[in-house]
Amino acid sequence: METMTFRTILEEEFSFRVNENSSYSIRAFARDIGISPSQLSEVLSGKVGLSSKKAVVVAQNLGLSDKEVTLFKALVEFEHGRSEKIKNEAKDIIDSYEHSSKYKGLSLDGFKLISDWYYFAILSTMELDRYDGSTLFIANHLNLDIEIIEDAIKRLLKLDIIDISNGKFIPTGEMFSTSHDIASSALKKFHKQHIRKSLDSIDNVPVDKRDITTMTMAIDIDKLPQAKKLITKFRRDLCKFMESDKKNNVYNLNIQLIPLAELDT
Repeated sequence: METMTFRTILEEEFSFRVNENSSYSIRAFARDIGISPSQLSEVLSGKVGLSSKKAVVVAQNLGLSDKEVTLFKALVEFEHGRSEKIKNEAKDIIDSYEHSSKYKGLSLDGFKLISDWYYFAILSTMELDRYDGSTLFIANHLNLDIEIIEDAIKRLLKLDIIDISNGKFIPTGEMFSTSHDIASSALKKFHKQHIRKSLDSIDNVPVDKRDITTMTMAIDIDKLPQAKKLITKFRRDLCKFMESDKKNNVYNLNIQLIPLAELDT
């Protein structure tokens, strides 16, 4: 499995923008991130890199957070740093991201293979009390074609996310998170699919079987990093609570904390 590089991030973001707008061009992408089309072409082909200063500009133009900008710059310096000292410091930053979570990390390439909503739904379905070990049970429970489930099972086996025990597909028991706090087309697709399913539930799921609430507030934007940590803790605490007893259905939790006005620059 390939290691993520700063080029991977650029390629993923360009791919996402093209999927959102089929007329979006590499020239437009170069303009939007602040470099010339010729330089972008050489960067993506691996002929040249970026300076540390330009890496920061590009990352900021991509709309990355301060944390993501730091990682993007480190990925650039790890490949193109002008001294071993710079490269070693960059590697330390990258490693700190990889080991910052107790959850097992999936590389961006690994996550791309399972970025459709149903992969993690399959894992949860395998934990249901009445799961009989068959792909047909999973297909019926998630209302998906058996071919989709069988293809997903092959990928999950390949990534060692599931195993076979006594002829039954079972999760390996690992908790998964992406390795880097980086926006990608795969992650964006994953979140969009879950948000769309939340929207569908408003019309199709009885109120007593769902909980969709809204809170609007005036906030101090500098507290967002701490707010994200609190949300992460809440999610994991809730997951532990909900999975601590019998398991008779598969649910998805979506939490959206978004600005409703244009952000100050």
